[in-house]
Amino acid sequence: MRGIKEKFNTSIMLITHDLGVVAEMADYVVVMYAGKVIEQAPVIELFQNPKHPYTKGLLKAKPVINQRKERLYSIPGQVPNPIELGDNCHFHDRCEFCMNICVEKEPPLGTDPNGHKVACWLYEEEGKAQ
Repeated sequence: MRGIKEKFNTSIMLITHDLGVVAEMADYVVVMYAGKVIEQAPVIELFQNPKHPYTKGLLKAKPVINQRKERLYSIPGQVPNPIELGDNCHFHDRCEFCMNICVEKEPPLGTDPNGHKVACWLYEEEGKAQ
């Protein structure tokens, strides 16, 4: 795929849960949860400095070569029913940092000075006031 990308000077969009493929192939990553974009960043930035609790959980759950674990980390809780999604953070039921505002309002996709984007009340002034 990388050869095709270079030969034709084009982009390739990969949709995957395989973070190894993401790390190897992607230049830029968009993380989605329950149909919403929750984080965007260049691949190195995302792997070195994940911001959204879901992204952190995904990275924590990936296997590491030469490290034996009895069981891989699993993000607690269940993925929400897409029919019952409200106007709130869709990850709030599974998030260890959930605040009142997370249940009440959907966080905007904010951008830090480095261009790293995240939709999480932990990084918004309105959420910090809670």
